[in-house]
Amino acid sequence: MVPVVVYDDTFRTPGLAAHLARRGHQITILGWNERDGGVRMVEREGGALRAYLLPGLNLRLPGLVHKFPLLFNINQILRRLDFDILDLHRHADPSTLPPALLSSRMGKPIVMTLHGLECKVSPLIDMAYWTYVRSFDGLVIRRASRIIVLTKHDARLALGLGCPPRKVRVIPNGVNTRLFRPLRDGDPFLVVWHGRLVRGKGLEHLIRAIHILRKHHGLPMRLLLVGEGPIKERLASLAQRLGLDSSVEFTGWRPSGELPELICRGTIYAFPSFFEGMPWAVLEAMACGRAVVASNIPGIKDIIDDGINGLLVRPGDVRGLAQAIAKLVQDEELRKLLSENARAKAVREHDWAVIAEKVERIYLEAIEKPANLAEGAYRR
Repeated sequence: MVPVVVYDDTFRTPGLAAHLARRGHQITILGWNERDGGVRMVEREGGALRAYLLPGLNLRLPGLVHKFPLLFNINQILRRLDFDILDLHRHADPSTLPPALLSSRMGKPIVMTLHGLECKVSPLIDMAYWTYVRSFDGLVIRRASRIIVLTKHDARLALGLGCPPRKVRVIPNGVNTRLFRPLRDGDPFLVVWHGRLVRGKGLEHLIRAIHILRKHHGLPMRLLLVGEGPIKERLASLAQRLGLDSSVEFTGWRPSGELPELICRGTIYAFPSFFEGMPWAVLEAMACGRAVVASNIPGIKDIIDDGINGLLVRPGDVRGLAQAIAKLVQDEELRKLLSENARAKAVREHDWAVIAEKVERIYLEAIEKPANLAEGAYRR
């Protein structure tokens, strides 16, 4: 598996790789060692899960992308491994192409897992992004035996890139429902968000929505922002200008083990992004049994059913966001219903054990039947 950027959470929490290892597979992760300049090897699950963290160059874009590594010696490690299948977890980074080409030359089947295909930053960046996708990602897509996408929307985008329908499978993201679970009732006047403080997450709109709730609705709302990122100072400055110094708290980065307690401090979780693949943050909030207010966009509306396990609002609609939050604050019965349904869906459809079983089937398809499936619509 090549996720490139490997967080400590990859090993601390039982995610996809750990569950596949527990199902009897030997899993090797190739990722980026951002701590120092050497090669670091880490083992978990009794040696069934191993990671080689490699030196690389971070091609970050200030204010846009915090981590965008280029790994120079990824193929050197790959050549030493006796592997059966390569799973490329693609986040539009440049380090997925070399191992794909090498695996193709070695005759090894490739599965490409696309973590979102949207890009809505600016016209210039969007144009450069889609040029990259159609050229470099297109090379990998043509060589891959199977393409895993998170949403139906991304399945359609993959088909538009020339991917044959027989290759595409829709498998959503997973969540550790034993770690992320309801811990307390929470404060109904505290809204929580966690993730990377970057453009496109709609955090300015969330702060303005809190301002509207306090000034025009008379609700003593507070906001807890958990995470780090390049726009943190700008968000803090906005909160100060709106007189929300004591109402908006920035916790900084927190390890995954602390996130459930932080999420459960409030009863309402907001996620007003403009574009997403399928956000782990929303799944984690759902698993914690929070009432979620989120943007009505692909990737989120695949997991949030409006009025059933959360509320959806138009992205960028500050007043709509404020009204949805106010509705949950004032309607305890609705809030509890959405919370219970959110937890139930997270356990039923997104627990990592459920996702790992689906991914395992795709691996076996790619190894055993790479060309025997009839052409047809993509399958879930």
